[in-house]
Formats: sequence, structure tokens, C-alpha cells
Amino acid sequence: PLAGRPAAIFCGAAFLTVWTLYQLLWCAANLDATGTRWMHLRLVDFNGCAPRRRERLIRLGVTCLGALAAGLGLAWALVDEEGLTWQDHVSQTFPTPD
Repeated sequence: PLAGRPAAIFCGAAFLTVWTLYQLLWCAANLDATGTRWMHLRLVDFNGCAPRRRERLIRLGVTCLGALAAGLGLAWALVDEEGLTWQDHVSQTFPTPD
């Protein structure tokens, strides 16, 4: 039986793998994720249009980098005058009410 540190590493890796595959699914489909739609949000680019697949993939990559940097990518929104995160700036997209 798995116990202790190996189990925690395995569960953490499994969670990150499933989360990444889920996010890549929505990027490949070029659609907003189910949770985004349930919260009545939609992702738009800085011109107000639906983002392209490339912008969604960039957003996902920068989201991962921002999380790895101790969450600084998300914390950036607290000091940004427009309230945008790193992934918003780099991908030139942002969530907005539907």
C-alpha cells in the first residue's frame, strides 16, 4: 500500500496531470471551460473577440508558470491597475461577464 511521501507525490502528480489534460481539452476545442460558463463568464481578447486556440494555449502555459512562481501570476492582479493577471497580459485575453 502507498503511504506517506510516495503517496502524496503520486496523488499530486495525478491531480496535475488530470488538470492539465482537462485544460488542454478546452484549448483544443477552442471553447470556454464548463466552470467558466457556469459562472456566466467568457474569455475574450483585448479586442472583445473570442480568443484563438493559440491564445488559449499561451494562457494555459503562463497560468502554469505563474502558479509555479508561488502564485505570483495570480497575485499580480492585486497590484495591476486593471486587475489583470500575468496570463491575461501575456495572452492578451481576460475573463469577462457573459
